Amino acid sequence: MVNAILYVLKNGCVWRDLPGNLPPWGTVYWYFAKWEADGT
Repeated sequence: MVNAILYVLKNGCVWRDLPGNLPPWGTVYWYFAKWEADGT
């Protein structure tokens, strides 16, 4: 999860542009939103 989030942040791409070797974008975004909301 962390690698996928860092990939999006580093490359400035949209969530749907995650490469196939990372988890599905919806799952990654769900964790990102959850962790952002709780201050993690």
